Amino acid sequence: EYLEYGILNQDNNWVHTWEGLPKCNVDGSVIQYRVEENKVNGFVSTVQKDEATSTENTYSFTLTNKEVEILRLEIPVVKVLEGAETDEKFTFKLESICNKNSAQPAPMPTYSVVYEDDGRVEGKPYSYKTVTSKGSKAGTPVSFGEIIIKPDEVDLDYGYSYLWRVSEVIPESKTPGVTYDDGYYDIAFSFYVNADGQISIRDEGLTIYRKNKDGTQTAVDYNNGSYTLPFTNKIETTSISVNKEWVGGEPVDAD
Repeated sequence: EYLEYGILNQDNNWVHTWEGLPKCNVDGSVIQYRVEENKVNGFVSTVQKDEATSTENTYSFTLTNKEVEILRLEIPVVKVLEGAETDEKFTFKLESICNKNSAQPAPMPTYSVVYEDDGRVEGKPYSYKTVTSKGSKAGTPVSFGEIIIKPDEVDLDYGYSYLWRVSEVIPESKTPGVTYDDGYYDIAFSFYVNADGQISIRDEGLTIYRKNKDGTQTAVDYNNGSYTLPFTNKIETTSISVNKEWVGGEPVDAD
């Protein structure tokens, strides 16, 4: 139960004093007072009793706000072609998913276009990234953009869990002879914020699973958080053999 509220701001030099509070209960026992601060978005709040300035009749507390650090990450994908080269462009989709452990969808890349699709389940945002297989693009990792992780509402006792899903957008008009990659990747990132405002990744806090249409899945191995998500498209090829026969005369070099 809160007895009173106080506001600390620059106008009062960030100091507030409650005066005239009762010292004892009706049975003579000393009342124990506690000071708490409402959550400040983007900051970790701690309260410390100042023993040096507190007396028998005066209690002094210091409220400290530490800004939560920013963690940056990227989700790279790479297009792998088997069979032949093609000028076709391939599109990938990054989705922010709400799972049972998430209070909010995972953050999206800062500098990417985010589309809202009301027709999707839960209306979660997603981001498109288009890369082309032509030239140096094939086999070269590309990123959806930088994702900034910084929880606004910080709870030291709460574990955060974000989930992203990456898939290839299969075109409605498929190119004949091309087998598209209909699998997807689920990326789960779990962490908590400590009293110093630092983001600490939990044990096995980053898990990546490749999931296939047939229901099978495999864990993606990564080294110190370094990974690239491959999507493989197979292009049908054919071969032509030419045999030369000479009938009469001597063979001559010819194309």
